[in-house]
Amino acid sequence: MQSAQTELDFINLYLEKLSSKSVRYGEDYMSRTLPSPLRIKRVPVAPVDIEEKATLPLAPIAPTPANTNNTSSDKIQVTIKVLKPSSQFTIGGLSLNDTVHQLKQRIYQQQSSLAANRQRLLIKGKVLADQKTLAELSIQPDAVIHLMVTAAPASTSSTSTSPASSPNVASAASTHTGRFGISAQAEQKLSSPEFWSALEKTLADQVGEADAKLLLNQVKAAFTA
Repeated sequence: MQSAQTELDFINLYLEKLSSKSVRYGEDYMSRTLPSPLRIKRVPVAPVDIEEKATLPLAPIAPTPANTNNTSSDKIQVTIKVLKPSSQFTIGGLSLNDTVHQLKQRIYQQQSSLAANRQRLLIKGKVLADQKTLAELSIQPDAVIHLMVTAAPASTSSTSTSPASSPNVASAASTHTGRFGISAQAEQKLSSPEFWSALEKTLADQVGEADAKLLLNQVKAAFTA
């Protein structure tokens, strides 16, 4: 323990004497100095007065005007109910500005057996005029329109007849043709109550009792006009 203390005293004495001596550097010695720490120069910021700018009132947004004429853009579909032979189908992509005649053309395009000139369209027993538009007739989407198919016009006979036989043919035609272009025998049945009763029953099976009566009144009015 004493030797360690003696050695420590010797070291301290040696360092004290060494520090008192001057130090000489060689000619090739270059002193090196460390750069001073970088410092951020703080520049005081002058206060700035911020003036409140008056906010301009926003212009009110005008409401979008409602489209009051949707009849040209809205598309609807209707159900066509054929009375005889009984069948039904739908016609889509119709505009309310389409006329009844245009509707008949669409029906003919879809059902080639139903020529436009043989179609008779009805709603609640009322016949739809060809020149009327669907909007004028208040046709609603998915409306049910009844279709009566009239008889095809009689074709002119191609058989040539001699001038001498023409009066006889005309006489025979006047004998067998009634006032409505049907045979006299068929015209006699129009005055039979059984005929109208059977017709009303047939229509009731197809379109219902209420519509059948309306249709029957229309048919009677046409024959008695």
